[in-house]
Amino acid sequence: MTQPDTFKRYGIVNPSLWFNSKSMFELEAEYASSHDDLVAKVYFSVGELETPEGERIHRAWLPEDKRAAAEAKADVEAERGNEVNMVEDMQQMVAVLKSRNYNGLTLDSEVLADEFHLTGGFAFFSHSMRFLFDAPLRCQ
Repeated sequence: MTQPDTFKRYGIVNPSLWFNSKSMFELEAEYASSHDDLVAKVYFSVGELETPEGERIHRAWLPEDKRAAAEAKADVEAERGNEVNMVEDMQQMVAVLKSRNYNGLTLDSEVLADEFHLTGGFAFFSHSMRFLFDAPLRCQ
């Protein structure tokens, strides 16, 4: 949003849009206030389990000593209202970008079933590259 001419294709995988108080949403709004175009092809993807519930599942798989520490940290974040839902954040950003009707923007997104932040790398990469470079996702 700050240097739109840098690239023309973006594979945005597991976007941590929550980071820095969701500042990417502010940057996008600022960009939209003075632009009606965004010439780029963009593919967003995130794992279905990158939600508070998915994190609970992931913590259950940890060794007992690490699980207790992770659960304590998660409890503190939940009390602060800081639970991260990367699926909702990505879907919100995609909806915002689509609502702008930017000239030149080609956009797609995907929530990959049964994937966490660390488990979907190959699928995320494969799907984003296929979309960005016009290759089919599935063989006919």
